[in-house]
Amino acid sequence: MKMHFSKIILGCEQIGGKDHGKLNFSELTKTFREALKLGINTFDTAGIYNLGKSETNLYKIFKSKVHDINIITKGGLNYNFLELEKRAKVFSQFDESFLRQNIEQSCKRLKLKKIPVFLIHYPPNNKATMIKVCKSLEKFKKERIIENYGFSNIDYKLFNYAYKDFDIYAIENSLNLFNFRDQIKNFKKINRRVKKIAHSVLAQGMLTGKYDTKKRFLKSDRRHRMAFFSRQMMKKNYLKITKLQKIAYKHDTSPTILSLSFLLNCPYLDSIIIGVKNLRQLQSNLSALNYNFNKKLSLDLMKIF
Repeated sequence: MKMHFSKIILGCEQIGGKDHGKLNFSELTKTFREALKLGINTFDTAGIYNLGKSETNLYKIFKSKVHDINIITKGGLNYNFLELEKRAKVFSQFDESFLRQNIEQSCKRLKLKKIPVFLIHYPPNNKATMIKVCKSLEKFKKERIIENYGFSNIDYKLFNYAYKDFDIYAIENSLNLFNFRDQIKNFKKINRRVKKIAHSVLAQGMLTGKYDTKKRFLKSDRRHRMAFFSRQMMKKNYLKITKLQKIAYKHDTSPTILSLSFLLNCPYLDSIIIGVKNLRQLQSNLSALNYNFNKKLSLDLMKIF
């Protein structure tokens, strides 16, 4: 079944309530419901996001309207808790029974009979396992516990190998100004029938221009442990961000709007995923849809990145 994805998809990792700093669930509920009114019809979550709470909370936000939206969720990751460790250890698992369990648990948390789009979160890295996974997904599709399937964070050569024999519906991969030159070559190679979705479009917030080299993140924010936000990388990245800020100021806009508009105008993408915490942030980001982006701006940004 072919679906119409909104150009902007709302990411749901933050509504799981972990790794995103201080959150106000009442404000998130208001924001997500307003997003639906404003035309966002697609929401991206995963069973692993705070071990299922993102999916549970997505249902709490929309309740019966959950049947009226396009939900993308993901599986293929298992976890266990090691002694004395506060965080779960996450690892890939691809056997058919485990993936079926993922789907059934997601359906239960979302109160759906079938998942609209089910993605393998971090796919296998070899051809034999990839074929087995695709066969399982085709089986689930025939059983009508999923409508469509695809892959998130996949190796493009492996995707193209599997696409020859299987009806892969969508892919999600990281794409933003920092990695655009390398990644866009791979997006171009994907068959145009496949839904191509970009995540990490603001490089975990770096492209908003809000952070300088002195910024330190709380331990409740996952960025405190990411190499991309290490002191060394912050210095390197911030040089590019200051140049981006100058261009944004010159065009009477923000680094966020420029970064999002750049991708929204890319012909090799169908949708981008954004993460928001409040209504003000949502409304600001949605304005990128109507920003008058042009080729000269694109060239100016590529000179920086």
